[in-house]
Amino acid sequence: QGFWVNTMLNHPTLKDMVSQYEEECLMYLNEVDVQEMDDDTVQGFRYVFRFASNPFFEDVEIFKEFKYNKQSGELAVNQTNIRWKKGMNLCDEEDLSKMIAGKQAGTKRPLDDDEDVQPSGFFPWFSDDNEDEEFIGQPMKDIWEEPVKYFAGDVDDEFDEDDEDEGDYDDEDEEDG
Repeated sequence: QGFWVNTMLNHPTLKDMVSQYEEECLMYLNEVDVQEMDDDTVQGFRYVFRFASNPFFEDVEIFKEFKYNKQSGELAVNQTNIRWKKGMNLCDEEDLSKMIAGKQAGTKRPLDDDEDVQPSGFFPWFSDDNEDEEFIGQPMKDIWEEPVKYFAGDVDDEFDEDDEDEGDYDDEDEEDG
């Protein structure tokens, strides 16, 4: 458990989008699948997330799908209507406030001023009114193509071994000079 949430948190864009409360839920994420759709009439992507049984929602699979009509260019968006368990809805301000208060009941630390109680991040992307594919979709395409790279945190290593050797040599010259 934890492979996919750690992979997401190592992505330069997603790391700032996933809240600490979503992290806990995403620990139950077992599988990610990005499916490309392309036929005579539509083109698009379906993002599928498979979860272990968890305390947050009933679904074991949630998805978000973006289909563009090749003729009209019209966008059709479909997604899972997540069936949240009572008091665990990460997209609901009241539930979030109660979760935060519950976690803090045993501590003396008050809620930081910059800790946002507003629902934001990964799960609100599944709302009916969110038609922004790039927000979560593009980072998920990146991760899906090379999950081990993101899990390992090797996201800045966009050059080959020859470049690394040259870089090491340059560092040694600077130290000697």
